[in-house]
Amino acid sequence: MMHRRLISLFIVFITSILACNHVQATAVKYRSFSDLMHNADAILKGQVSEISSRRMENGTIVSFVTLSDLELLKGEYAGAEFTLAFHGGEVNGLVQKIQGSPEFHLSQQLILFLQGNGKRMVPLSGWGQGMFIIKENRILDYQTNPVVDIVNDQIVVNRLVTPNMIVVGAPQPETFDANSPPLLASSFIEQIKAFPTAKSQQPLESVEPRSFSLPNRQTSEAIMRGQ
Repeated sequence: MMHRRLISLFIVFITSILACNHVQATAVKYRSFSDLMHNADAILKGQVSEISSRRMENGTIVSFVTLSDLELLKGEYAGAEFTLAFHGGEVNGLVQKIQGSPEFHLSQQLILFLQGNGKRMVPLSGWGQGMFIIKENRILDYQTNPVVDIVNDQIVVNRLVTPNMIVVGAPQPETFDANSPPLLASSFIEQIKAFPTAKSQQPLESVEPRSFSLPNRQTSEAIMRGQ
């Protein structure tokens, strides 16, 4: 009897481990270059200078990413630094991970298409689609895949890393030479600045990590439907 009970407990234990490690893929709408431009509240270039995380009263972990050395490519913002709030992170060994959300590292040089900072789980247009890394003056996507061109409104990526999210409605990828170097950062920035933005952009708001609180449930649900 005791033997069978131990086996049952062991099965429950293993099932719990598997359940905890099961991760569902995040599905987001495809964003073309013009989609990113039109949906972004602002587009900001900067360097990651600080990363911190805090656990909210409801148990949600929120990470705060501060950018300095700012260059505003589109929108309005006058501050010397800018802090974003992302769901997920690590506090005292407890990890919460949001699939499809970018990872940040100190000293990263980034171009971010910002949307709904302080209100959305991931305050970027199209989640990871709205983050670009500058490395050696070349453009990489949020997973460090080389961005080789913008063709027919499509951001052409030489995908070397398996995507961590499902992009819904993505067109057939444009063909490209696999030996093509990544797009120059200066060229990418020029195309951003030259784009005629039709949207009336929302004022860009930084968050304060120590006083930040989550939006109410109704607001969160409405925002999630628009991700």
